[in-house]
Amino acid sequence: MGFEGGVLTKEKMLDYLMELKGPAAVVLDMNGETPMSKRPTGGASATPASRRYPSAQIKRSPSAIQNGRLNGFSQYRVLLHQTAVRWLRMWQHRTFSMSLIVFAAVIFGHESQEKLAVSSPLAPLRLNLSHCALGLMTAMPCLAVFGSDRPIFWRMSASGMNVFSFFLARLTLCAVDVLLFTYIFTLVWVVISGAPYNFWTYFRAYRLSAVSGATWGLFVSTLVPPHSSTLAVAVVILVMGSALSEPQTIAESPGTYRHWLALFSPFTYSVGENFLADVEEAGRDQVFFLSEDVVNGYLDIMHIGAVKHTAATYIASGLLALGTLTSAYLCLRFTHRGKQM
Repeated sequence: MGFEGGVLTKEKMLDYLMELKGPAAVVLDMNGETPMSKRPTGGASATPASRRYPSAQIKRSPSAIQNGRLNGFSQYRVLLHQTAVRWLRMWQHRTFSMSLIVFAAVIFGHESQEKLAVSSPLAPLRLNLSHCALGLMTAMPCLAVFGSDRPIFWRMSASGMNVFSFFLARLTLCAVDVLLFTYIFTLVWVVISGAPYNFWTYFRAYRLSAVSGATWGLFVSTLVPPHSSTLAVAVVILVMGSALSEPQTIAESPGTYRHWLALFSPFTYSVGENFLADVEEAGRDQVFFLSEDVVNGYLDIMHIGAVKHTAATYIASGLLALGTLTSAYLCLRFTHRGKQM
């Protein structure tokens, strides 16, 4: 089995893993060496593993190696491939998640039927609830991006892995999931609810909520222990979506401290942009008279100088998402530092 003689070497361990039935993990040396490319071990293991297993070979140009290690971009390519394999193998988990999102879209869409026109007093509330639901549903799966295999990350980091390359590789595949979930939720929700306005109006706003929820899920996964992360991210999303950005709170916010609190909630911008875009499409004269305060509250918050609400929404949402992702990276990089050494 590769353990004879009472001595266990890196070469014997790789041979043993390669001979196992089923998928085997090939660990790449981040210092630029291909495992088992040197020193034949005799017998069936005399042929280097890099020859017997071509998939373990990596073509490297001299520029890809800096100070004896793969540079950040080369490590990103390796880690992206590793993450993509992991992503594909989790297709059953992803299918189940999409089923839950479809179920939620059907329920929230059904409850929003005939209540989404700006002439309805319930339109802002229904939009807010649906946005919070999507934000929460994208935040939950993102908890596993950095929280499910922390010991493996610590070992890889200790071996010389570039943490930013790891972070970017995981983030790339996470973005695919977030966009996929957003398309599915929006499509089902629009069809079931019979939304009276343009599909892309809703999709653009829902995309902001989904990205915001995902970034908070990533941040929580790097900061909070796995056993408490689900509760932590649920509290964060519900506080921002159902308290700080609730339409009635927005209506009462001008001239109060609520105005400043609402500025730091991404759902203020996504829900507000959705509702204001509906108002522009339908006409201001169609707005229910009790919803005028809600419109004025959103307009009071969602502007940057002379920049109107649409551009201000993307600027503010982008800055909030960038700040949350930066915090997630810093937590990944510097928390549990002793285990990465």
